[in-house]
Amino acid sequence: MKTLVYKCTVVKEKRPKWMQHLIHVLNNAMRQHYDGTQEELERLQYSLERFIEQFRLSGMVICPLPMKIEKEDNQPVLTITKGGRAIITIKFE
Repeated sequence: MKTLVYKCTVVKEKRPKWMQHLIHVLNNAMRQHYDGTQEELERLQYSLERFIEQFRLSGMVICPLPMKIEKEDNQPVLTITKGGRAIITIKFE
């Protein structure tokens, strides 16, 4: 079994409200156990995209936040970017 871990490059004190909510969602997701498959990361990506879309509709998020899954050390890693810079990376350990 693997657990979900994330790294945010934005200092806690400078995180916008939408990012604080997103981190809260990730903290809840960390309580579950995973097999560490790419499919699980794809499902998480889908859920996070829907979550961010709600923020976009409410006006909390105005810029694009593209997500992509890449292999890093033969492990899938989900990266959320803003302005071409990685702001959150999510993977299994």
